[in-house]
Amino acid sequence: MCIGLTSPYIGLMNLLNILILLSITIGLLILLGLLVKHWSKSKTAQVRKSEQPQSVANPYQALRRQALQIPATFFANSPSAEPVYGIIMDWHVGEGSITLTCFVTGESSVYFSNGGGIIGGQASEQAMQAAQRYLQEANQAYVSATPMAAIDLPLPNTVQFYFLTKEGRRFHSVAMQYLEDRSSPMLTLFEQANDLLTALRELQEKGASENY
Repeated sequence: MCIGLTSPYIGLMNLLNILILLSITIGLLILLGLLVKHWSKSKTAQVRKSEQPQSVANPYQALRRQALQIPATFFANSPSAEPVYGIIMDWHVGEGSITLTCFVTGESSVYFSNGGGIIGGQASEQAMQAAQRYLQEANQAYVSATPMAAIDLPLPNTVQFYFLTKEGRRFHSVAMQYLEDRSSPMLTLFEQANDLLTALRELQEKGASENY
């Protein structure tokens, strides 16, 4: 004998099916919400990362190298009978170095290894005069220097001078203790370099120089 399903039983089965489908739908919606939230966070992080300022490389090494390798022909429009057409001083200070450049045109600049510098000494009459005196002394002091191809940075507690001459680059290094006790033959040259540094700092304070 076949027993048929009663109407209440069929209704219960339909209700169970609806509840199962509803549970599946809710689960899918929750999963979709989590995926959207994760994607949104990832996108926001990417945008924030792209908005962060990019670090700017310190141009110190490139500027120093350029000054040390500049040829005499670059100053063809400023002929000079003197052998030295440029002088570069490296001074080890603290954890870094200061590089002072000076050329026969009167142009002078100072660069700092930890970033920053002063460019455009020719904008100041005081700096131009200091540069002229510095070069005059360099043309006396270069005879004590030796030919040098390397352009290494100074060792701690030292000052070094690179003399750019028409016959090539010459080099002299001196420990700070011999400048401090005033026994170094490069003392006058060092003092002239400091006069130029002072003029460049004053130019910076007046806002007439270029900074980088």
